[in-house]
Amino acid sequence: GVLNHAQIVESANQVIKRIKRKPNNTALAVLDLDKFKSVNDTHGHIMGDKVLFALGQLLSNSIRDTDYVGRYGGEEFVIVFENCSLRDAATKLQTIKNAFGDICFTNKNQQFSVTFSAGVVDLSKYDNVQAAMAVADKGLYKAKTEGRNKIIIHHK
Repeated sequence: GVLNHAQIVESANQVIKRIKRKPNNTALAVLDLDKFKSVNDTHGHIMGDKVLFALGQLLSNSIRDTDYVGRYGGEEFVIVFENCSLRDAATKLQTIKNAFGDICFTNKNQQFSVTFSAGVVDLSKYDNVQAAMAVADKGLYKAKTEGRNKIIIHHK
């Protein structure tokens, strides 16, 4: 139920074009599942797919109709929060992050949960999605190095 890589990139670029015509606050978030390789290694790829599906559903159900969410690749997702401040986007992501961390997955009588980390940027500061993604990735990796399961607002 989420956009694929090409669709989320195109959607984000279209939002940037709209922002250039009519400036507004818009945030872009890059999020990545924490220690996802261990989920696949411990519980198998089918269970890993279930985790990805659960996150995709949660993201789709948690954003507004005017926002965009897509799987960027692997266990990485992108969300565009149109007409939304960085603070409001980070607050929304925190709520989603907490809800996702509360999901209990079960595999062969083993229960586990998964978290994610995210970097958030002001999309209106960029001319294309690749530039915004590069900076959002810096926030994401800062969140990872600071212990994971965090949302970091990163500035240009």
